[in-house]
Amino acid sequence: MRHGLLGIASLALGGCWVGDARIDEVVWSDDDSMVAFVASFSESRGTDYESFGYKDRELGEEVFVMPSDLSSPPESVFSRGDSFSAIYLMNDAGYLLARTADDTHSELWQYFLEDGSSREIADTDDWPQLGPPRGYSSMRGVPSPDGALIALHQIGGDFDEERAMLSIVDASALEVVFPRVEIREAGVRWTSDGRLLVVQLDTHLGLSEGVLAWSRSTGVLAPIVDPECQGPETTSSDISSDGRGLERGYSFDEPVIIVEDPQDYEGTPRVPFGCD
Repeated sequence: MRHGLLGIASLALGGCWVGDARIDEVVWSDDDSMVAFVASFSESRGTDYESFGYKDRELGEEVFVMPSDLSSPPESVFSRGDSFSAIYLMNDAGYLLARTADDTHSELWQYFLEDGSSREIADTDDWPQLGPPRGYSSMRGVPSPDGALIALHQIGGDFDEERAMLSIVDASALEVVFPRVEIREAGVRWTSDGRLLVVQLDTHLGLSEGVLAWSRSTGVLAPIVDPECQGPETTSSDISSDGRGLERGYSFDEPVIIVEDPQDYEGTPRVPFGCD
């Protein structure tokens, strides 16, 4: 079992490097039995910025999992030295999905919980360029509620215009079940019955301009009445199925905080996944 890049402070010329960890993202597993989080590790030496006696170096990020009852310490399951975001822990399907990203592109990685293997399932470099050469391109993957499918959603462009593309793949075989199509700037989310909703947005106002729905039975995107879903986009998120919250801890010793209060700090009810 690994416990991360953060270790005993290392001696170096000019002083002692002191390790630190920051918790960046936390999610429940789809069955609420586990939690996953991203930890960003760094080392610093010195304390005085003004005299230029302070130095800092990044060591990388890792994804950890642990039981949701916090009965055992975190286990490192994925580390690439990149910046992780948009993680989903699909325990029933046996994998964790994570996005790595830098300033130029994104990659989606699938980590298998049983044997510890991993594979890249998508890279923006392999998708069509959606904007000018110096524009941005970002991709995210959103697993279906049972983890059997993964919606691949790419956004790209520049400050004048954004474009988006969508595809859906089988999470096990990576076979394409819905071929890549260009869509308007949109948000994507799953429903309890396994449909994928594409909420089309006005890129300037951020308002919904219609909803499309896809299901495996029909195989097509078709307009529907907006169900106005309020909860998470799939079963793995920072809200459990019974409405408990999950927040980032303040140190690696206490990486997650489980919140029993059905409302967040602003008084907004925590709505579990369950859109129909």
